[in-house]
Amino acid sequence: MQANPEAPHPGDDMLEHYSLGRLDDTAAAALEEHLLVCPHCQQQLDELDLFTHAARQAARELLEEAAAPTLWDRVKASLASGFAMPASRWVAAGSLAAVIGLMAPMLRQPAALTVELAAMRGVESATAAAGHPLTLRVDLTGLPNDNCCEAELVTASGSVMQHGAVRLDGGQAILTTGQLTAGQYWVRIYTKSGEALRETGLTVR
Repeated sequence: MQANPEAPHPGDDMLEHYSLGRLDDTAAAALEEHLLVCPHCQQQLDELDLFTHAARQAARELLEEAAAPTLWDRVKASLASGFAMPASRWVAAGSLAAVIGLMAPMLRQPAALTVELAAMRGVESATAAAGHPLTLRVDLTGLPNDNCCEAELVTASGSVMQHGAVRLDGGQAILTTGQLTAGQYWVRIYTKSGEALRETGLTVR
């Protein structure tokens, strides 16, 4: 039978069902006869096919993205695969983790700074950078060697931050501190019996 080009055009729904492969054989055959002689419907079908292909591709990509393992999934898989490691590798991994755990605080700790402190009042304060542990070396020139020494680290407001015995090294008293914030401090040297011997300033910036 010869198709009639003047026959009514099929509706958009029929063309869409045909593009999706949802028409039964009879309806599909009739539509194909019309398509052979109707450029208008051919163009519409081509546009529908392109749209359908794009929609299917987008849906496929969404499904693949949803099925892709997340970072946590990959971490769990890595941990799970680790349980199959030989015992020797577990020992090595445990040792490495222990070393890293011990080193981590040291890696985060700022480097200690050494500060030489003047021995007499009236001398300009020594300076140090804020946020660093400090090794303070206080000159003991002129002080008695016996019954020496203890030290205090005091804030500008008079609060005692640190007090205790010092280590002596070549005529200097060695006092170590933690990380200090910016401000003015005083280092006071005492005899072991509590007699004040010397005070020197420290400016932390």
